[in-house]
Amino acid sequence: MRDPLSDVPHPVYVVDGTTLRLAHERELKRAFPPGRNQHGENHWPTMLLVAFHDVHTGLAMRPSWGAMYGPRPVGEQELAREAVQRLPADAVVLGDGNFGIFAFAYAVQQTQRPVLLRLTAARAHKVLKGNRLRPGRRRKVEWEASLWDRKAHPDLPEGAMLKGWVAACRNPARKEEILYFFTTLDLKPKRILALYKLRWNIETDLRSLKRTLDLHQITSKTKAMVEKDVLMSVCAYNVVRAVMYLSASGAGLTPRQLSFSVTQDAVMAAWPYLQRAHTEAEFHQELQRLLQVVAQSKLPERSRKRSYPRAIWGRGGHFPFRHSPNKEVRR
Repeated sequence: MRDPLSDVPHPVYVVDGTTLRLAHERELKRAFPPGRNQHGENHWPTMLLVAFHDVHTGLAMRPSWGAMYGPRPVGEQELAREAVQRLPADAVVLGDGNFGIFAFAYAVQQTQRPVLLRLTAARAHKVLKGNRLRPGRRRKVEWEASLWDRKAHPDLPEGAMLKGWVAACRNPARKEEILYFFTTLDLKPKRILALYKLRWNIETDLRSLKRTLDLHQITSKTKAMVEKDVLMSVCAYNVVRAVMYLSASGAGLTPRQLSFSVTQDAVMAAWPYLQRAHTEAEFHQELQRLLQVVAQSKLPERSRKRSYPRAIWGRGGHFPFRHSPNKEVRR
């Protein structure tokens, strides 16, 4: 199978956002207010986090975060515009339809980085100015800011415009659906679709960061400690990813063919031996032993699709409301 990155002489970083649940503390409620619904305020403060990950190695750049709810919430696109400044100068920015808006694409272009973003069908038709585009074709476009874009982002300069291609591709999973992309890369639609398929890697990366490293529920009680927890978790995650990359390179594999959880266990087991190494040769010997163990954690290759369809878990039962102990409960 051809490597989707073979035509792209740049590192490719995919962007996505996620939420983290924080401890119910007064300081955290002020910094990251809980959400609300028809029943009132939620219990847990919520942090919105946006991260860029290398699609090949899974290594993460320093994320950006902010309040998802409250009087001064921040959106994923705003956090992504901040985080994109920390990418390598020649990095390709890859994003889904949530980031396929003019303001974010323009912000990336101002940093001189290539971009590949999915567009909604309605936005693609506006960029194409009503012209039809058949699946498997692309067209050069000049994407101009709309009235809505200027209203939502008043900092956009007059005459702001993007030059690139809009490509249309048939969705391999649902043949009746057409996917639209905006890109500044000079690639054929088939190569664009193959490159966009790599976007799913960040979903599994964020799962590893939140679940395997237990970042989904942060127990720190102050804003400063929460931010330190996030940064240290990303550092620990990158240590595991770096070991996977080194091990895969020596074994003739790709980093994503190896198990993240097994690698994490191996790193934790090898850590005391690496610390006790007295000479560089002894350290190198322990490191090579670690890489050999990790190389054996190759994930199984599925020869066919799942034998059962994916489904959503049903909602749980309703718990009774808690009554205040200061109020008399009617019987």
